[in-house]
Amino acid sequence: MKIYIIILVLAGTAVVGNSIAQVPVKLGNNAVLPSVKEVGVLPHEKESMIKTFILRQEERNPFADRTKGDKGQPAEDSQSEDSRIRLALESFSVSGIARGQDGYKAQLGGIILSEGNLIPRLIPGQSDDLRVTKITPELVEITWVADEEADKPRKITLEIDLDPRVGVLLPTASKGGSNVAAQLVYASMEESDSE
Repeated sequence: MKIYIIILVLAGTAVVGNSIAQVPVKLGNNAVLPSVKEVGVLPHEKESMIKTFILRQEERNPFADRTKGDKGQPAEDSQSEDSRIRLALESFSVSGIARGQDGYKAQLGGIILSEGNLIPRLIPGQSDDLRVTKITPELVEITWVADEEADKPRKITLEIDLDPRVGVLLPTASKGGSNVAAQLVYASMEESDSE
């Protein structure tokens, strides 16, 4: 069976080699080709075709990277101030709440919040002021001062969850493989109830 397959392969290569050898080609300046469509774009045609695709200075380049500035550096203000403030606030967690004579006070990271007080600047160059408008045992509501009198002021609500959670410190491999790091993993409430 192997000999039969080898004979078929040799016969096939002989037929293909014979048909390639019969293609008329004349060397020199006047090369004879079987078909111009088989060649594609000829070298002397490439230059004129490329020039049709070159963008002029006033045309917009659809492949340009719009996030970079003039010197190839990333633009400093790629996010709005509003979104950067929201990201900064959401990166903190409420770590404590207490009820006093003037209502509730909450600890957000290293900041003590009380109703009606302004929040210190969270990001460099921040121009908007933020005020704590409501603190309850479940949430802290913060409003932009410039929008307080508007129909729908910009607000951010931070939920307070001070329930104790049990976590497990699991070892994880580092990228280099030499050091072993650890990651704290918490079980969800549904998993702990079912056990």
